[in-house]
Amino acid sequence: MIGGNMPLAGSEEYADMLWLDVEASGLHIGSYPIEIGWCRIDLDPVSFLIKPLKAWGSDDWSAASMNIHGISRNQLFELGAEPRDIAGWLNTVCCGKTVLSDNPAHDSIWFRKLYVDTNIEQDFGLRDAVHAAGVAAGLSGLSQSKAQELLERIHRRFPHPHRAGPDARRSAAEFLTLAMPHNLQEIEEMA
Repeated sequence: MIGGNMPLAGSEEYADMLWLDVEASGLHIGSYPIEIGWCRIDLDPVSFLIKPLKAWGSDDWSAASMNIHGISRNQLFELGAEPRDIAGWLNTVCCGKTVLSDNPAHDSIWFRKLYVDTNIEQDFGLRDAVHAAGVAAGLSGLSQSKAQELLERIHRRFPHPHRAGPDARRSAAEFLTLAMPHNLQEIEEMA
């Protein structure tokens, strides 16, 4: 067993994969990470709120983004973990893993900000989860319409609430469904 759930039969070849997601204070230059989540093939997500550093001020806070993710700046100060701790945990969790993001261009910016501003070296890079899922669909012999049909089923079971843990879990479920379509029912039951 890898986490809280039993791994899917035949999923062992994907055991080195880890899906990451970041929620941020906004989408503008100067925005900063406020929540980081990850998920492995056991579809058991982990996430942490991040306490803002002094340099991450309220000027870089977007009310529009808060309306999407539902996380207040006060919650970050009350419940958030220290950014240095998050950076260290991520390096440990990502060590030796293929790390995937559904939006590596944006997520890389926020990871870079986390690591630069905490003076810790980032020990991992990000790969494109959407591309990896497309490759998995091709290797499974799925037509584009069949892959879309499977993804629609997964999207009904694994929502996209703009929270880091559940969003990382959804990306992992998408990949697993396209890589192992014969396990669709079992994947849906893990929701």
